[in-house]
Amino acid sequence: MLGRFKADRDEQYVEFLDKCKDLGAEIAKETAANHFTYAELEENDVDLKKLQTWLEKIVKLDFYGATVASEAGERLKGCEALLDAHAQRVFEAHDENRGFAPQTAVAPRDIHDYIDRSHLRHAVRRPRRRH
Repeated sequence: MLGRFKADRDEQYVEFLDKCKDLGAEIAKETAANHFTYAELEENDVDLKKLQTWLEKIVKLDFYGATVASEAGERLKGCEALLDAHAQRVFEAHDENRGFAPQTAVAPRDIHDYIDRSHLRHAVRRPRRRH
């Protein structure tokens, strides 16, 4: 019975490790494409938070120390470091673009988002009602 319990935890850890690998691949893909947007950063941050929560749940159920528990913890730290580095690149990319758009009260997710919103604000006007 103890063996089965450890096997179940190992299975959960292996699935967790796969999801960490997926997050790393996603960040690598965005970096290779020089796609440094706040939207992607936010999406990846949400995925990281899910991984953090999931690992906490697995650890709470791991009463007997599954064999891959430490690997999962290290992999999560790696994902956190990778996302931190990617976030730095996003912030640097947007600092470079800061001169292309006027400052706004709410920071746009990227320069195209800013252009789209300001264009729509000026192009779409409500017709006036005639009395």
